[in-house]
Order: sequence, then structure tokens, then C-alpha cells
Amino acid sequence: MSGNTRAASEVTPRPVKWLWPDRIPRVKVTLLDGDPGLGKTTVLLDVSARVSTGRPMPGVPNGCDTEPRGVLYLSAEDDDGDTLRPRLEAAEADLGRVYLWNATSLPTLPSGAGELEALASELNLALIVLDPGVAFIDGDLNTNNDAQVRQALAPLRGICEDTGCATVLLRHLNKDSKGSNPLYRGGGSIAFIGAARSGLLAARSPDDPDEMVLAHIKANVGPRAGSLAYQLKPVEVNGAGSQVRVEWLGASDYAAADLLQSQRQNRSPARSECSEWLRERINESAVAFKLLATEGKRHGWGERLLQRAGDDLGVVSQRTNVQGAGTLWSLP
Repeated sequence: MSGNTRAASEVTPRPVKWLWPDRIPRVKVTLLDGDPGLGKTTVLLDVSARVSTGRPMPGVPNGCDTEPRGVLYLSAEDDDGDTLRPRLEAAEADLGRVYLWNATSLPTLPSGAGELEALASELNLALIVLDPGVAFIDGDLNTNNDAQVRQALAPLRGICEDTGCATVLLRHLNKDSKGSNPLYRGGGSIAFIGAARSGLLAARSPDDPDEMVLAHIKANVGPRAGSLAYQLKPVEVNGAGSQVRVEWLGASDYAAADLLQSQRQNRSPARSECSEWLRERINESAVAFKLLATEGKRHGWGERLLQRAGDDLGVVSQRTNVQGAGTLWSLP
């Protein structure tokens, strides 16, 4: 018999270990999909806080407290000082166990896999978060190419297996607003969800625009978990002012496909078209709302429709001191 093979009878069976039972497995890669503005980062910061303190995860019967462990949270979009630390503090994290990247350039895959694995071992990590996942892929690789995405993500499996930690990648949804199959709604190649052993979706609840739902879209190593509802609640943090934290509301009846179908039904064609135009228009940099309103009129869209499209994207509106500019809109 070849040295590269063995009989299945020689394999020792072992149970799957969980960071968040039925949702985030240890030693595996998990994907969290969703549109901007739905609190995906805040959800993962809440999970990170629970890992750092050993507190039980939401929706888990009988508590399931665990030993406090380390978390490496890598963000390509949010600032450490005004967003990540304050929200970790709002989530009651042990700040000494959550590590943020202290360098000008972020590690990318597959070239930076060795550095990530060394950190996971040194810091006794239970969780690595890449937010968003596409920002941590080598620049010469195409995130829409299946083979190149598999090449980039392959080292993550080795990191997880060698260190025992879980890895979660965040990803935005694509522009296929007509599609309701959650497996095909994430941005980039299908290889992203193919590499993940668990897939989650964050979406707005059809019942309440201020309520979101975390639903399961893929479960390869365990049962599909039930959906959980949550809200983003404001909280004051010393030195950082008003921040938000996740408030978990319990079980939800909406599955992932139901949530995407509801999004499609609730948006008029004009609103969907305006939303996609707006996403592309402010993707690179902030734009004055007055200018967006002027350009929108050329398409036949009024300011009210533009505001609703902005709500769909979760745009950030900030006042500026530039005379006549008013407020600036940008993606979160």
C-alpha cells in the first residue's frame, strides 16, 4: 500500500470542537456574510469579547463557559482607537487578551501565513478574525478566481489544525439582488464559501428595520443552528463617547433564504438600482450628499429615495467644515 494512503479503519475518530457551538467550529474556517451596516464587525467583536473572558456564547443552552483565550482581530477598515477598542470595551472584553495588528501593513495570504501561524502559537489564540477577508489576500491574486482563492485560503486550514484555533472571515454580499440562494450571494469566488466549514449570514429582519438576524447558510461539521435576532444598542464608553454593542434577542423564525427573499421583495426596482449606483459612487471615497442628490436627479431619483438607498447600505453621514458641502456620505 502506498505511503500516502491508509485504511479508514486506521483513522482515530474524534468529535468536532466548537468555539461557538453549532456556529463557529474550532480548527476550521467560518464565513460571515452580510451587507454593510448590519453590525457584522460588532457581532464578531462581541464573540471576541466572550472568548477573551470565557463567557458563554449567545443561544447556547446550559451556558457552556470556557477557559478565557486569546483573539487576534485583524481589520482593514476600522480604526483601533475610535472603533475596535471602544466596541471591545462596550462588549466587556478582557482587553489584555484581544490583540490588534500594530503595523502599517497587514499580513496577506498565502505569503503571510507563516507570520499568522507564529502569532497564533505565541499568543495562545482561540480565534483569528479577518475583517473583511478579501483584504487579506495577496494583491496579485484574483478574488473572483476559484483556483486563486483556494490557493490563498489553503494555509488557513493548516494554521487552524496546527494551533487549534478557529478563523472567521467577514465578507460583503454581491450585487445579485435577484438571488435568494445564500450560498451564491457572497462577494467574490464561490471558493470562499467552499473553503468554509460553517457559513453565517447577517441580514435585516423583515419585521423590524432596527432588528437584525444571524442565520446559518452552511453547516459541514455539525447541525445547522437556529437563527438568532439581535439589535445594535448605543452605549457610552469612557474616552470614546457613544458606541454600539450587540444585544441578543433570542431565537428568530427566519432562515437565511427567507431573509434574502424578503430583501428582494421589499425593494422597488428603482430603489435597488439607486442602491447599487450609490454603492459604486462612494466606494472609493466620501462624497457630499448635495452632489449625490444632484447626480441622482439625472437618473430620476429624489432625495427621499436616495436616503432609503443609503439606509440599505448603512452609509455613514458626517458633517464637514468645507463651505457648501454639507454632509459627506461614505460606506462604513
